[in-house]
Amino acid sequence: MLKAYMGFNKDAGSNEGACLIFANTSNEAKKIGFDTVRSWFNTGWSRMGVRRVIGDQYFKEADQEKLTNGTPHVIDNPECCPRCDKWGAEWIDLDKGYCSNCYGRDD
Repeated sequence: MLKAYMGFNKDAGSNEGACLIFANTSNEAKKIGFDTVRSWFNTGWSRMGVRRVIGDQYFKEADQEKLTNGTPHVIDNPECCPRCDKWGAEWIDLDKGYCSNCYGRDD
């Protein structure tokens, strides 16, 4: 079964832009996510970072056919929190779509 990863430029950090990658291993995730991240930041191979992300919400964004077939792939624009415009945190308020970092904030 494919795992979910976040791909990003190590210098810019994941807050500046990250893609969602479905792959079998972190090395595979780095390989298939590299072109996407490089197109955003002109990232060199050594500055490409990936980290595993946990949560069922990520698999809802996957290409379901590719996921079923076990085909690694990249989502270059995953769903973001409407308040902070980031992704990667747990979704708490599913009705409003707020992430765990923003839930309960009054701003």
